[in-house]
Amino acid sequence: NYTAAQELVLGKKASSARFKFFIQQTVWAPGELKKEIEDNVWYPAQVSKDVILKNRGREGPKMAKPLWTEILELMGGTFLEIKKELYENEGRRWREGGTEGEI
Repeated sequence: NYTAAQELVLGKKASSARFKFFIQQTVWAPGELKKEIEDNVWYPAQVSKDVILKNRGREGPKMAKPLWTEILELMGGTFLEIKKELYENEGRRWREGGTEGEI
C-alpha cells in the first residue's frame, strides 16, 4: 500500500530505501503463459526476497547489475549462455532506469 508506506517514511518510522513498488502488470489468457514458458519466452525461477529487493541504484560511475542478469547468473548452466546473449552484446551498456543504449 503506497499511502501507508509514504506515511511511515514521512513519519520517520521507516526509510524509503526499504520499499519497492512494481507498477506494471502482465495478463495472460488461459493457457497462454504455459505456452510461452514452453516456448522459452519466460524462464521461471525461485529467487529469495533479498535478491528481488536488492537496491539496484548506481554503484559509483555505473549502474548496479540488473535484476534479470543476476537471476540468470544464479540459475547457472545454460542460463549463463542466455544471459551472455541477452545482456553482454558488444557495444551495449545499461543506462539509468534499466534501459539499454549504445556506447
